[in-house]
Amino acid sequence: MAIAKQLVALSDVVIDSFTRRAMRKWGLYYDDLVQIKPDIIVVSAAQQGHTGPHADYLGFGYNLQALAGINHLTGYPDGYPLGTSVNYPDFVLPMFVASVIMSALLYRRRTGTGQHIDLSQYQAMASTLGPMLMDYMVNGRIATRMGGHSATVAPHGVYRCQGDDRWCVIAVCTEDEWAALCRVMGYPAWTKEARFQTMASRLQHAEALDALLHVWTMQHAPEHVMHLLQSAGVAAGVVQNAADLLEHDPQLRHRGHYHLLHHPVTGPTLYMGSPFLLSATPAALRPAPCLGQHNAYVYGELLGMNAADIARYTAEGIFY
Repeated sequence: MAIAKQLVALSDVVIDSFTRRAMRKWGLYYDDLVQIKPDIIVVSAAQQGHTGPHADYLGFGYNLQALAGINHLTGYPDGYPLGTSVNYPDFVLPMFVASVIMSALLYRRRTGTGQHIDLSQYQAMASTLGPMLMDYMVNGRIATRMGGHSATVAPHGVYRCQGDDRWCVIAVCTEDEWAALCRVMGYPAWTKEARFQTMASRLQHAEALDALLHVWTMQHAPEHVMHLLQSAGVAAGVVQNAADLLEHDPQLRHRGHYHLLHHPVTGPTLYMGSPFLLSATPAALRPAPCLGQHNAYVYGELLGMNAADIARYTAEGIFY
C-alpha cells in the first residue's frame, strides 16, 4: 500500500471501479489521496456510484445492462430478454471516463485544484436509452423486444440468405425505396398485392411480408443482396461474422485495421488498430506488454528503488 501511495504522489489521475467501501478499507479513497497529492484527480467509477441506497452493490457488465434496461429491448416479442453477447457497458463507459477526465484536467489547469469525480456506471448506461425513456414519459409506452422489426417502417429486419447461417439486414424507409426493392427483385406478383402498397399496410402485414422477402433473399448470397440493394438506394448490410471481419472486409483491410505483430510470449498475433487516423501525429502499434514488463521503469526510474528492493519485492510476490 505504501508503494501504491508513492505512485499516487507522481500521478495526475487515479481511476478505480471499486465500491466506496473497498477504497476506504484500503485507505485509497479521495480523502486519503488528496493528503498525498493535493491536486490529484480521482475518478471513482463504481457500478452504481458512491451515494444512494445501492452505493455498495457490486456487479459486472452483464448485470449492469440488465439493470439499465438494455436486456428488456433485446430479443423477440415472444421470447425472454436476451441482452448482448458482450459486456456492452465496458465499451460505453470509457467514453464518459475519458471526457470527464479531460474536463477535470482543464479545470485544474485553470485553478490549480483537483477534484473527486463520482461516476455511476448505472447512470451512464441508463442515459443511452433516452428515446425509450422519452417515449414512456410522453406516450406512456414501455419499449420492449421487437426482434428485427421496426414500429415505423417495413420491411425492416434480418433476412436469411444463401449459405450456412448467412444473413443480410434490410431497411426500407420510404415508398421510393420500396419501389426500388420491388424492381431489384423483378416485381414478383406478391409485391402488387393491396396489403403491401403503403407503409401503413406493410406494417400491418409485416410478418407475411418478411416471409415473402425471405423467399427472395434465400436465393442469393448476402453480399449479393447487399450490393444489389445498396446500388438501388436501399439500406442493406451483410451480417458479418469473425471470419468476414478478419479476412474479407475490404473497408477494414483498406484502412489497415488489423496488424500482425510479434509478441514475445504468444508469437505472431493479430491486433486491432486505432479507429481514428491522425494526419499530423500518426500512431505506431506495438505488441501488448507482458505482465511486469515495465516494473524496472515504474519502480526503478519513477520511484527510485534500487535493484535489490525490486528483487526482494518480486520474491515476496508484491511485484509480479
